[in-house]
Amino acid sequence: MTTGIFTQNVDLEDQEFRAPDFFPDVSAFPLDNPNNPTHRDAVVTTLVYIHGTIAEANARLLRRQGRQNYVTPRHYLDFISHFVSLINEKREELEEQQRHLNIGLSKLKDTEEAVTVLQKSLQIKRTTLEAKQEEANRKLQQMVKDQQVAEQKKQQSLALQAKLTERDAEITLKKGNAMKDLARAEPAVEEAKAAVGGIKKEHLDEVRRLANPPSKIKKTMEAMCTLFGYKGLDWTGVKKVMTDPNFIPNIIDFDSSKISPGVRAALQKDVLSDPEWNFESVNRASKACGPLVKWITAQLTYSEILNKIQPLRDEVASLESAAKELHDQQDEMEKTVTQLERSINKYKEEYAVLISETQNLKMEMENVKTKVERSVGLLKNLSSERTRWEKGSAEFKMHMSTLVGDVLLSSAFLAYIGFFDQNDRTLLLNKWKARLHDAGVRFKEDLSVIEYLSNADERLTWQANSLPVDDLCVENAIMLHRFNRYPLVIDPSGQASEFLMNQYKDKIKKTSFLDASFMKNLESALRFGTPLLVEDVESIDPVLNPVLNKEIRKAGGRVLIRLGDQDVDFSPTFTIYLATRDPTAHFTPDLCSRVTFVNFTVTPSSLSSQCLYYLLQSERPDIHKKRVDLLKLQGEFKVKLRNLEKSLLNALNESSGSNILEDDHVISTLEKLKNEAEQVMSKMKETDVVMNEITQVSAAYVPMAQASSSIYFALEQTALVHFLYQFSLRSFLRIFNQTLHNNPHLEGVKDYNDRIAILMMDIFSFTFRQVARALLHEDQLTFALRLCQIYLNEAKRSESGIQIGERELNFFLQGGENLLNLEVNPNVSSSSNILSLPQQRYLTALVSELAPVSGVIKSLPENIYTNSNQWQSFMNASDAENQIPEAAFEGASSKIKAQFIRLLILKGLRPDRLLSGANQFVAAVFGDKFLSSALDIDFEEAVKTDSYAKAPLLLSSTPGYDASYKVDNLAYKLKKAYKPLAIGSAEGFDLADKAIDAASKNGSWVMLKNIHLAPRWLVSLEKKLHSLEPHPNFRLFMTSEIHPQLPASLLRESQIFVFEPPPGIKANLLHTFNSIPSERMERLPIERSKLYFLLAWFHAVITERLRYSPLGWSKTFEFNESDLRCALDTLDYWIDVATGDKDSKRNNVAPEKIQWIALRTLLGQTVYGGKVDNPFDQRLLESFLNYLFTAKSFDFEFPLTSSGNGSVELKVPDGKTKNDYVKWVENIPDSSETPSWLGLADNAEVLLLANKARHMIKNLLKMQTQQIQDEEEDSNADNKSKANKEDSSSSGERPAWMKALEAVVLKWLETILPEHLKLEKTLGEFTNPLVRSFEREIQSGASLLKKVRTDLNSIVSVCRGELKLTNHLRSVIQNLTKGIVPKEWKKYIIPNSISAESWIVDFSSRIRQLQKIVDNGTISNRFEIWMGGLFSPEALMTATRQAAAREQGKSVEDLHLHVKVLDGSEGTEGTEGGFVVKGLSLEGGGWEEGRLRVGGGELGSVLGDVRFYWAEKKEEEGGKRVEVPVYQNGTRSNLLFSVELPGGEEVSKEMMYQRGVAITLWNQQ
Repeated sequence: MTTGIFTQNVDLEDQEFRAPDFFPDVSAFPLDNPNNPTHRDAVVTTLVYIHGTIAEANARLLRRQGRQNYVTPRHYLDFISHFVSLINEKREELEEQQRHLNIGLSKLKDTEEAVTVLQKSLQIKRTTLEAKQEEANRKLQQMVKDQQVAEQKKQQSLALQAKLTERDAEITLKKGNAMKDLARAEPAVEEAKAAVGGIKKEHLDEVRRLANPPSKIKKTMEAMCTLFGYKGLDWTGVKKVMTDPNFIPNIIDFDSSKISPGVRAALQKDVLSDPEWNFESVNRASKACGPLVKWITAQLTYSEILNKIQPLRDEVASLESAAKELHDQQDEMEKTVTQLERSINKYKEEYAVLISETQNLKMEMENVKTKVERSVGLLKNLSSERTRWEKGSAEFKMHMSTLVGDVLLSSAFLAYIGFFDQNDRTLLLNKWKARLHDAGVRFKEDLSVIEYLSNADERLTWQANSLPVDDLCVENAIMLHRFNRYPLVIDPSGQASEFLMNQYKDKIKKTSFLDASFMKNLESALRFGTPLLVEDVESIDPVLNPVLNKEIRKAGGRVLIRLGDQDVDFSPTFTIYLATRDPTAHFTPDLCSRVTFVNFTVTPSSLSSQCLYYLLQSERPDIHKKRVDLLKLQGEFKVKLRNLEKSLLNALNESSGSNILEDDHVISTLEKLKNEAEQVMSKMKETDVVMNEITQVSAAYVPMAQASSSIYFALEQTALVHFLYQFSLRSFLRIFNQTLHNNPHLEGVKDYNDRIAILMMDIFSFTFRQVARALLHEDQLTFALRLCQIYLNEAKRSESGIQIGERELNFFLQGGENLLNLEVNPNVSSSSNILSLPQQRYLTALVSELAPVSGVIKSLPENIYTNSNQWQSFMNASDAENQIPEAAFEGASSKIKAQFIRLLILKGLRPDRLLSGANQFVAAVFGDKFLSSALDIDFEEAVKTDSYAKAPLLLSSTPGYDASYKVDNLAYKLKKAYKPLAIGSAEGFDLADKAIDAASKNGSWVMLKNIHLAPRWLVSLEKKLHSLEPHPNFRLFMTSEIHPQLPASLLRESQIFVFEPPPGIKANLLHTFNSIPSERMERLPIERSKLYFLLAWFHAVITERLRYSPLGWSKTFEFNESDLRCALDTLDYWIDVATGDKDSKRNNVAPEKIQWIALRTLLGQTVYGGKVDNPFDQRLLESFLNYLFTAKSFDFEFPLTSSGNGSVELKVPDGKTKNDYVKWVENIPDSSETPSWLGLADNAEVLLLANKARHMIKNLLKMQTQQIQDEEEDSNADNKSKANKEDSSSSGERPAWMKALEAVVLKWLETILPEHLKLEKTLGEFTNPLVRSFEREIQSGASLLKKVRTDLNSIVSVCRGELKLTNHLRSVIQNLTKGIVPKEWKKYIIPNSISAESWIVDFSSRIRQLQKIVDNGTISNRFEIWMGGLFSPEALMTATRQAAAREQGKSVEDLHLHVKVLDGSEGTEGTEGGFVVKGLSLEGGGWEEGRLRVGGGELGSVLGDVRFYWAEKKEEEGGKRVEVPVYQNGTRSNLLFSVELPGGEEVSKEMMYQRGVAITLWNQQ
């Protein structure tokens, strides 16, 4: 419901969505309509599902790696926030891109059409131009012709003009005469016209209204009408004339020439002759008629004058007519000339226009032609872009359809995935994609979150700022760029911190919680908005909580945040990055909810890339420069191409109008951009060619880069062998760089192939030399073998015949152990005279497993049979590794392969020589000096050349060895300012901090002693050292015992030197004497020095015997130098007591006066014996004390060791000074030391070497970097559809490890483990202690059998994909694949060294024994038992004692255990009663003729059947008997009881104790 609220404003609907038939389970998010879910329902339920998968991933992470991560509601809110913002961002981007593409495509389409039109118009214009040019020529010709005619007409016109001027002068003269009379009359006429014009309308209307006007008016009006041509009108007719609107105008415009003489005469007679008819009188009668009188009179007068001059006028008219003709001719001629000139001018204009039009057409044609050519070229060049744009436009719908799914995956990636490694990220993304597929939400199948959430420009910038170029780091950079919650970076290698410092350069500030100015830096960053990098945040300061929560508030226009007890201004640009270098750091759920985790833990592929980068940079700087430049250029080119394409679209979108061809700016811009794009594309093609060349050159260096990566991860695996083995990536890269840059083997070598061969070998040798000094001696060979494996299988992958096959390696690591019930191959049994039964079984297993892959192994039995004498010599030789017949290796593909086959043979036939064989194998791979390079640590050289100020030097030693003197001597020799400090108290911590601060500034040295005493303080010390910027000469030395509480982070950052006491009596004695001052040893009396020597010998013997544990001691007791110093003080005390005065000057003291008993008691019970908790170990300790610390030890040539079997007998030297004893020790031959000096059998070394070989193989198995992947069955978890189930089932073959594991487990289930163990009825009376004991055994066995079979059946189901992995099953599988017994099965005491397969066989034997007891149905007091096969043998011993007490009617305390070793002639039934124990082994001695023998070289024997019975203690017949301890197994960790065995006279108790004689109930077969 919450999800729906948060996403309600987001468009999540899809009209095309159809819910799948099998919609995923939505119980976590109930739907409104579950039968018809919508697309929104599918999305929302997927959001909820994804959130739930993180809890599963966290649980898986906890099970697999022990790392805890938490998922909280804040993660979900962050997920939704990313989803909402990202979907809006991507939708806007897609729509904007689509708009650009559509407009660009539309413009291109319009442009194509415009180009077509232009091409057509160009043809039309070409035709028009030709027509215009032809017409212009015609106009020019016509213009010339008309010009000639006009010139002729002009000449004629001039002549006519002269004649016309003459005529005009004559007409003017005559006309002037005629006009003189008219001129006199004209004023009167004009005056009359004016008067008439002044007649008002009302005056005229007044006359019109007169029905019978006065005679004057009537006569006037009738005269007027007569002049106008109206005759015989009555008054009514006159009035009609007067009503004419033009009456007055007609009067004014009257033509006087129209008055005929008759009219004039009539009017003069009838009107003018009337004296009453004049202006005054008529005007008085009518204002309108008065002016008419003047007009009529003037007109008649003017007419009369015209009549008089008529002849003259006619002549003038004739002249004017003639002149007119001339004028007409003149006008016509002028008109013709004018027309001609006009025509000429027109022709000129038209010609000019035509010429102009022609020029314009030419220009237009040129422009159009240019534009067409340019446009055609542009369109051609843009064709690729157009194709891409059309594809992009067409894909818009597809992108929009997958938008929700793509954004959902990307948002989940940003919100959740940062904490996980690359494998888990891929697993989660695949799981989310499967869910989207099931829910019907579409997404891109090939979606890359890197491409989706970043662009090439950003990635190029990140790479320039030191971000490693691999997918994991780029993904992390995206999270650092797009976070909502502030990032917490897991950065073991420091690469992320370097990237952030480069990314922000001078802006970012680095600090830590230990920094005194932390609060100041934080406040400054908050206020000014600068980035802040806080390191070492394993524990978060609560002051950061408001910052991480972004608890901001506004007050008075300010944005504030609470920091401690004050409010600080908060800048919106503020960013904080938290970082930790501890990949195992645990963070609280509260913190997990506040931050975004970003995990930069290095991966094999990324480290390989880095190594290749450094390798090319050093060895092939030319190729490196090309590679870097080209990578940069390719990135820049991609960015530039993208920007150019964007510019092209912008240019098209910004063009004005519909035709971009009209926009020259756009055209030129497009051309420029396209040309640049072509140049970039051309350069990119060039870079691709060069990059191929570079790739070919780089391929020669790839094997070394990959091998280097494998070496580092092999170093990480060594932590499984020992807690001390912690190596940082920085330390390995220093070794790698030293190999490249400070390698003397490269001097003078120029050939590239020779150099890479040297480097390939040296990366292994340099690594081993520097790593070996941090390893215990016993693990150095193991690590060397692991390096051999990497070298052969990875560095030399291209060379055939030398790789170690997977089956061969697996057999060496885990094979040949389940041999107890193995049937011997007939070919092998033919060599029974040479090989023991266990050896035959081993050889059978070897041939059975490896014959298919190795012809040499296949022919091995035949070779042994054929060369039996040589193989017999091999079995008896002290250097068996060199005595294997060469014929055994015929057919081996290489010498190295032959050497490995040698190891396989030695493992089963001569395990005591396996270590030497392993040495030879390493020498065959890396050379003879490879292992010896780590024997002698040149501490001074290491400090001078390998150390640096930021890395402390840790001198770690086994208890009893103090390496601080090395620093003391070196500081004295180099004259370094040096301050040693003892650690252990709060005052010591303060002094150490101050000393480190001072030394880091002035470049002096500091040594912290015994830092293992303060493990908690060391955590803060490591963080302090990390934040220091020390002087280059500063060095911090630390001494410590090898202690499990030393912080892993400090170990990773330190250069570790492991110091162990040198093996051997001689080396131990020299070391002891070096630690004793001469003054002390030579202090009087003289006997003191001999006692010191005896104590030194005693100390050497008991510490050297620790190497032979459990034969030398039942466990590894911590005898150390502190015990030695305390013992020396004890010696001094009792010597002083013997002399009577501490300051006595007596030279001698009688040995008899020394209190030997007190001395032995203190040494045996307190100084050394205080650490011993086994009574038989205590007796062993006392046996040495009783022999050495007696008065007899001062006898001449007192023997320290026994002689015999070729060993050198040592006698106490007769010395007085320390130097005397040191010289005696130095003269001991190195080759003369034998175990007999320690009281052991001479051949005890065989047992020691065999145990070390087994330990080496076990540790080598731990170093293998095998990782179990999860096999998720989504159909069970998510209710997958049938189709998806089919896809899942056919998705590919299972991993090889899974097939192998299934086969092994099925073999265990079907052929080894019993089906069940069930007690159907009681074995007898419950009061019988034996019944109770065995029923408890059966119940324990049945319970464990059920659990084991259940686990194994579940594993089979997991391997077949029928069951999901659980926490428990994952743990079991991880153990079984490494051959380790799961801790859940260890319900009884068993050696830790036993393999899983051997345990299954042993457990099956135990169950079968119990099944026989169940099948028998009853238990009696007489029975046979394999006591070592019981889960609680001590309980059986108690039960048998109780049963015997009941049977004999005696008290339990009165009964004692008696044993009798049965020979072959005796039956198991005896008169003594009791029970028979089978499978007992005697260690440290032999059994002959019914007696214990310890004087020979026997290391053990099988006792056969032994009768145990309880009886009262009595004096045994047969003489001397010795007490022998009985242990549950060969580790001697559990002492059960002791028994007395008959021993010969030569068997002393001291010898028996020193030989480590013991009986074991169980031994691995």
